[in-house]
Amino acid sequence: MGQEYMKKNFFIIAIFILILIIGLSIGWSLGRDKNKGDSYVGQRGVGNQGLGGAAQEDEILNKDGFSVMVPKGWKEVAAPTGVSAMVVNAGEEITDPALQKINFKSYYSVSYDTLKERTREEYITYIKDMVKQFAPDIIFSAEESFKIKDGDAYRLEANLTQQGANFRVLIFLISGKNGDIWNMSFNSGANNWDKNKEIFSRIAESFTAK
Repeated sequence: MGQEYMKKNFFIIAIFILILIIGLSIGWSLGRDKNKGDSYVGQRGVGNQGLGGAAQEDEILNKDGFSVMVPKGWKEVAAPTGVSAMVVNAGEEITDPALQKINFKSYYSVSYDTLKERTREEYITYIKDMVKQFAPDIIFSAEESFKIKDGDAYRLEANLTQQGANFRVLIFLISGKNGDIWNMSFNSGANNWDKNKEIFSRIAESFTAK
């Protein structure tokens, strides 16, 4: 591999891992947008928004390369460079003091990558190895291959302790149409996992690459 290719892929994975473990920047984004009445355009629920721009019914978020569901009460926030979209459960009730301290809310992000010369299986191994390098304490608890809208996808579930809080992480690697791949990362406080895991799966199943 060339040096430029390695630098590019390191950047992609660094961003990917950052999205898995940040909590402070989510709190910052929510605090920044709190009084701005931010909104986003979806296929449903347009103009029917509550405090902070949270949707009052499910919407479809349309981006250049994909579309995905934004559930009721969730809102899109500014995503870090290299991330295609970030959506936060703005109305979530957090009772864990460690999560309250960093103003954490459950969220998901979408980012884009390409397989290049790797097979899908090699890419999955690569992602897991890089995640372990950036977050050595992460524990993968379940994984499976499945079909999503007639395409190939891979699901990884993990436990992670970060900034004194316990998280549950769900990663979907969704194959695109031309050797590309979409990374969907979901992060929840462990004590809210049972409330979130079903809707996380529904969001992933709604994803459509264009």
